[in-house]
Amino acid sequence: MNLVEWAPVLWNPKRDKTVVHIDSTVARARWALPSRPSRSSAKLDESLAFLTQAVAPREDRTHVMGSAQSKLAKDIVVPLPPSAVIADLRDGARPDDIVVSDVGAHKSVLARLFPTERPTPSVISNGLASMGIALPGAIAAKLVHPERKVVAFCGDGGFLMNVQELETAKRLGTAIVVVVLVDDRLGVTR
Repeated sequence: MNLVEWAPVLWNPKRDKTVVHIDSTVARARWALPSRPSRSSAKLDESLAFLTQAVAPREDRTHVMGSAQSKLAKDIVVPLPPSAVIADLRDGARPDDIVVSDVGAHKSVLARLFPTERPTPSVISNGLASMGIALPGAIAAKLVHPERKVVAFCGDGGFLMNVQELETAKRLGTAIVVVVLVDDRLGVTR
């Protein structure tokens, strides 16, 4: 988990979750002290083996992609939950189609629920990413790959930060699809 994604105090506020710290440095902050010994990420394969042993699969987790979830999305009255929108997006996308995600509360849902089979179909800006990346990023992706379908996946805040780029998309002839999830607030900031 990157420090800029969610404030660390929100990671485990009730302290009822197991925290595993894998980094090149030792965990020092009191709110992020791990439940298990820290591990160095110098050797990725060792860290992954450690996680495989430390983390048990969730029994309650169901596969949310596919026709069952997609059918559910068509039966729901608005507002649609982000998971239903993502399920329909995944069902309608070909393996080479590109989805560029904006920064916002929806980003972690997309990252979790939009599986990709190849390296490039999902572009999710992380770290010190700026809101508003999806629309210009989708335009750039379409310019590089004009033969592929490209979707800008935005929250309402990120979309409004670069809505003027719709004119750029039109002027350059980049036929992209823009999906905007509206919650009328800056969810991550709030």
